[in-house]
Amino acid sequence: MVFPPTSYGAAKGYSHPTLFINTPVEKFQDQMDSNYFSCLYIAHAVLNRWLRPSTSASSHASLAPKAAGNADNSPTAATVPSAKTSSSQTRHLIFTSSFVSFARYSPYSPSKIAPRSLAETLASEMHLYAGAHPSLPCVRIHTVYPATIKTSGLDAENLIKTDVTKMLEEGDEGE
Repeated sequence: MVFPPTSYGAAKGYSHPTLFINTPVEKFQDQMDSNYFSCLYIAHAVLNRWLRPSTSASSHASLAPKAAGNADNSPTAATVPSAKTSSSQTRHLIFTSSFVSFARYSPYSPSKIAPRSLAETLASEMHLYAGAHPSLPCVRIHTVYPATIKTSGLDAENLIKTDVTKMLEEGDEGE
């Protein structure tokens, strides 16, 4: 039997540091898709996996993806999610967020604070699930705020970052 992981991190995104009025509206949507919605989609999939105990295949037919070679799209043991674990170990969903709010980060800042707001809301909801389903493992929601993370996204960001912004970030060597 395969058990779902007990911890999962939702960290994705990049920055497009430009002034608000110089930024095409599409870039704001792109930032939300990359930085916020990617976390939302991961959280939704993980929490569905963790919080929907598999009691029978038919009870989760709408959650089951279409199985290859399964013409009637009925769920199979391989496609039905399971929240069962070998113990009552607490599970952790960890969001990565940011609180950068200065000139040239108007496309980025709202999209990175949104995962924090989602995490706070989900933390509240997890208390409801814990009360309604005390036999399921407890789910804890966390948010971390790391400094600069060295990625290819940072390399691309640095190509359009102004000298003033680079100067503000001088002491941050990154991780």
